[in-house]
Amino acid sequence: MPAKSKAVNTNAKSTEITEDSGAVLGQLREIVFGQAQRQLETGIDQLKLYMDQQFAALQQQNEDSAKAIHTTISKMRNEFQESLSKSNKENADQMLSLGRELDDAASRLSSEIEMSDNSGKDEAKQIHQRMDDEVTQLNKQFNEKVQQILSKLDAVTHELSSSKTDRKTLARLLATMATNLESDETDSGTSDKSGA
Repeated sequence: MPAKSKAVNTNAKSTEITEDSGAVLGQLREIVFGQAQRQLETGIDQLKLYMDQQFAALQQQNEDSAKAIHTTISKMRNEFQESLSKSNKENADQMLSLGRELDDAASRLSSEIEMSDNSGKDEAKQIHQRMDDEVTQLNKQFNEKVQQILSKLDAVTHELSSSKTDRKTLARLLATMATNLESDETDSGTSDKSGA
């Protein structure tokens, strides 16, 4: 039995030595590496805080950019709709003007027919035929003008909706369209006078 108790005693002493050496080793680690470990942990905490701040700032910047882009797109869409409405109104006004010209021409021809009825039946037939021809020609010109205006409007609408334009480009486009329509009116006005 004494051998057994001696073995237990030896095990207890070795456990104490191991625990003491572990505590001493922990103290030595604290002395040698404790300051460096605390600095490293402090540095990691500061880096984490810095990264969190940078991420928050970047996220705020992205949100601000998204809001600015949304505002710009909304503004451009509203400007486009306004310019399109203005263009549609101008085209409608031009069509009304062409309609009035057609009505005036028809009433002039009617007046001529009434005056020529007094001159004779042959002259009345010629004037009537001339009136029919002129009305047909005016209808044809009117329809061509309407088609030109509609195709130009479609082209402008397509171009404006398929590309991102700024106000200067839109103004140039509308000015070009107005110039083309004015030259078309001037050309048709000259041909009307030469035909009469």
